[in-house]
Amino acid sequence: MGDGNGDGVVDRNQQDVASVPFLNTPMPSMEPDAPLVFVSLTGGSDRGKSTGSDTRLTNVRQLDKPEDAPDSLDMPVGMIAFDAITNQVGAEENFSLYIDGSVAVNGYWKQDVGENWINLASPERGGMIVLEGNKLRLDFKLTDGGEFDADGVANGIISDPGTLSFERDELEDQVQSLYIAYYQRPADSGGLAFWTTQLAERGGDIALIAESFANTEESRALYGDINEKSVTDFINTMYEGLFNCAAEQEGVDFYQSAFINGAYEDGRAATPASLMLDILTGARGGDELLISNKLDVARTFTWLQDPDKDGSLLAQFDAPDIEAVRNWLHDIDATSPPSVADIRDFIVDNVANEGDLITVTGDAGTTALLF
Repeated sequence: MGDGNGDGVVDRNQQDVASVPFLNTPMPSMEPDAPLVFVSLTGGSDRGKSTGSDTRLTNVRQLDKPEDAPDSLDMPVGMIAFDAITNQVGAEENFSLYIDGSVAVNGYWKQDVGENWINLASPERGGMIVLEGNKLRLDFKLTDGGEFDADGVANGIISDPGTLSFERDELEDQVQSLYIAYYQRPADSGGLAFWTTQLAERGGDIALIAESFANTEESRALYGDINEKSVTDFINTMYEGLFNCAAEQEGVDFYQSAFINGAYEDGRAATPASLMLDILTGARGGDELLISNKLDVARTFTWLQDPDKDGSLLAQFDAPDIEAVRNWLHDIDATSPPSVADIRDFIVDNVANEGDLITVTGDAGTTALLF
């Protein structure tokens, strides 16, 4: 009990380890009833484990997401702040943060002196991210008196407000939503990169990209020729893929009539792509939450293929895998989305080929996510 970093020693008996319950919300001061998730911190860390260093962690606490935080950073648990007393003036210290894999994050960000948000858990900064059991572990370095020491003074104390976040890209999310709605699956990493570039080159006009989606080989294989006779099946397939249920007859009649007439009442063209976009963007309440959950899961699925976006895939997602992945995404519900560990396990069992990096495990069963 109470061994958040898994080194076999109760955390309260280690001055360089702290496990703290955080509220699972970016704004803990405003949502005091949010569910709890434990965050564990190790100072003087060696791959997450205590080295018995002189580092003493104090004042570990959760803070609200800053008002000026970039929209690209989710900050699911706001900010984490702590003081690390090292007793070594000007020393560089290794730290590790653990968070339950139910909270998807892909970096540990801090602001530099120019107020730019920098991911310290990236390889270029000497950090790393691994999946260790059902927890994500993020390793990073801080220097007493360095640019990421909040007090800016080499005094043997490192003061640190930072954030565990999933960095998002608005255009990527739009493309990912199209994959979920039209292809009923998460994006493959190459396809996501391609269509995101296409969307950017078209000034973010998602309708143009949607029309391109509707004319691909995958679309034809999935839906065939969408005409007056088959459009009802197409509409129901959209609803089933997005909302896990058939469409209400009123909705079917509305979209079917628009498609047969070639236009909505407001004059907009009614094509298979525009029907798909309207169904996707018109979701409200529980349907909107379900799409949000599927988007979160799809985003993590695609990220796990190529976490650092360098083209070196941890797992190859290709045509023979699509049906299993499509069925898996369909079963995601609005209440209990899978954790990062669950998604990784699904990829290993249903997507990865023998020898793919995602199948390679290190000490304590860890899976390295960045190289």
